[in-house]
Amino acid sequence: MTRGKLFTIFLMGFLLIGTLPATTFSEERLSLKGLIDEAVKANPEIRTLKNRVASLKAAAPQAGTLPDPMLTIGVDNVPVSDPSFDAFLPTSKVIGLSQKVPFPGKLALKEEAANLRADSMASLYRDKVTEIVKRVKEAYFDLLFIDQSIRINERNRELIKGLADVAATKYSVGKGLQQDVLKAQVELSKIIDELIVLRQKKETARARINTLLNRPPKAPLADPEARETTPFSFTLEELEAKALKTSLPLKAMARLIEGSEADLRLAKKEFFPDFNFAVTYKQREDGANFPGDDWFSAFITVNIPLYAKRKQRQGVIESQAELARRESIYDEVKNRILFEVKNTFDEIKKEGELIHLYEEGFLPQARQSLDSAISGYQVDKVDFLTLVDNQLTLLKFELAYARTLANYEKQLAKMEAIVDERLF
Repeated sequence: MTRGKLFTIFLMGFLLIGTLPATTFSEERLSLKGLIDEAVKANPEIRTLKNRVASLKAAAPQAGTLPDPMLTIGVDNVPVSDPSFDAFLPTSKVIGLSQKVPFPGKLALKEEAANLRADSMASLYRDKVTEIVKRVKEAYFDLLFIDQSIRINERNRELIKGLADVAATKYSVGKGLQQDVLKAQVELSKIIDELIVLRQKKETARARINTLLNRPPKAPLADPEARETTPFSFTLEELEAKALKTSLPLKAMARLIEGSEADLRLAKKEFFPDFNFAVTYKQREDGANFPGDDWFSAFITVNIPLYAKRKQRQGVIESQAELARRESIYDEVKNRILFEVKNTFDEIKKEGELIHLYEEGFLPQARQSLDSAISGYQVDKVDFLTLVDNQLTLLKFELAYARTLANYEKQLAKMEAIVDERLF
């Protein structure tokens, strides 16, 4: 067999390695569903809001409950000169009970407003769950892209290394150029440098996932499992309608608006007085010159809104302004959500079109160009530099394709978070 044929066989072997699919490993792979389930249970941000909801719900019945009654125990009208209980007619031992009662309707409005604040926080809690799910998905697909990039670069490293060996062998027998050897070595160094960067990014991506799962950042984490591209068939109108119906920030603001309306009704009731009911019982001893009859007293006191212009009226104005503020925030949130739906929808469509372009155009064309360069190189119609450039072009398209797939899935996760509903 001639030396030229040996070179050709050697070259084709390395090129064949570059065209083989990624090796399928048998070790356990990272499941996206498992990560999401664990994050929902363990993420501290979720647990913080969950406890906040429980706190507000427990506060609601307190707001609607009467103040504690006041018990009074003492002595009354005891002479300083003779501190006995039978020397002076009015001297007595006193026990009393009083209860403050707000004007009818005030407590109910306070409890209603407190319940609505708790409902608003409950919506924000559920929104936090969808946000964490989105962040887990984003981190997962970042890790998946990095993992795929490492595999693609490792495959091409071996290929370029083989090409460098071929170039060096041909140069050593006088059938190649030194610049071919140098070109292959430079490109090999670039890939090695890129692999160093990617492995560092992979550790960062793993730490990010572990943090979301409330694990130590350095906790071991398997490589992500391969996934099929998620189909997307929603129209913009469907997503806009769904967002307005299911968006949890909108629901949270709606509950706060209802709470402000209850606060306003309560502020208007502050013009009406509260009541304080009190009863006392005085026990007296028999004296030398008077019978020790016991005494009973009862009182009703009311507060007088004497400073209503500076207090109660300003309270109404304050509540009206707060209600208007929250209504404006609702409109702001609504407009922001509709914008995010439109923007994310456009991003999904763009990434989907790019995926189709890579699958139907760039990648097949780059592979055909590489195959043509291989054939031309075998018959000395294509130089070595052209062959390497075609291989590197395919590498760039493969990496760009992997990034586009990751970006597409991340945009889908973002859309789910916007509409606060699992869509895929």
